[in-house]
Amino acid sequence: MKSTSLSLIDQMRISELEIQRRKELLGLTRADLSLLTEVRSIVEENLDAIVDDFYERQTANAEIALLIGDADTLMRLKAAQRNYILELFGGYYDSEYVNSRLRIGMVHKRIGVGPKHFTSAVLLLKQIMLRVIGIALQDEERTEAIRQALEKLIQFDTAFVFDTYIKCLVSEIELSREKVESYARDLEATVRSRTRELEELSQRDSLTSLYNRRALLEMLRRDLGNARRSGDCVSMVYLDVDSFKQINDNQGHHRGDEVLKSVASVLSMITRDVDIAGRFGGDEFCIVLPGTDQAGARVFAERLIRELGERQPEITLSIGICQNGPLEFIGIPEMLRCADERMYQSKKQEGSFVSC
Repeated sequence: MKSTSLSLIDQMRISELEIQRRKELLGLTRADLSLLTEVRSIVEENLDAIVDDFYERQTANAEIALLIGDADTLMRLKAAQRNYILELFGGYYDSEYVNSRLRIGMVHKRIGVGPKHFTSAVLLLKQIMLRVIGIALQDEERTEAIRQALEKLIQFDTAFVFDTYIKCLVSEIELSREKVESYARDLEATVRSRTRELEELSQRDSLTSLYNRRALLEMLRRDLGNARRSGDCVSMVYLDVDSFKQINDNQGHHRGDEVLKSVASVLSMITRDVDIAGRFGGDEFCIVLPGTDQAGARVFAERLIRELGERQPEITLSIGICQNGPLEFIGIPEMLRCADERMYQSKKQEGSFVSC
């Protein structure tokens, strides 16, 4: 249930039994409370004078006057103080009374009145009320009994005021902790995201956005290990752009970059999620096809030529294909050398695929 649906006394789970126990701890008896109700009429007759005297002295303190702030606030505080004083001598000290004391603690915390200000104000108010009562009674013994009863009741009140004050502080700390934890989680998520982005960037070729040589070799090593364990095969398609040097020399490096990006774009389009397409260096590209045999690699290469031809018919490729596994496996250097040799054989044969 939302806290706004409960009274303060319910939120803090203060029962009638707890209220009675606190009275007993302070020695606050029914006789004490009866003494206070007996002088209610005296207090009521002098109520405005008590409140005016109290705030006259309070506002003489620059620090307290700053907390009060303005005339409208002072007027509201005086009205609240009248109610507070009347309740002190009202004769009813039940859960409703306690709830009003809890509310005082909450209000004082919200407006910035700390314990030092509250306790000094309570002491001042008690002195003013006892002086008024003593003058009216002209009975030192009875006045002393009322003083003792009033001190017990004010101690009773103050404990509840501070209970709420502390509860507000704890709630603020918990809220701050939740905010810090939420910020830390968000920061960790941001750091993880940025770290992944940096790792991804460190694996990518800046021109084509394909994997770079280092990343490609790491992934090839991983896929070969998986293939050995599962008894599967891995094929490699190795290629370069025909007459790339002449393109750079005759049409400029800008055109050479466009050619490389065109090849990379087609590779990105036709590779599966498990495939690894990378720029191996210069105009050379390498594609690792896990779970694909030589025949499947040829199908891939044919599609590459077809898709590239539809977009950039002037670009031609030389392609070598090498299958590794599943019965026998060669190392990565041997696999690269095999595919590279077949690529150069393809170049001599003007574009046909050469496999091993």
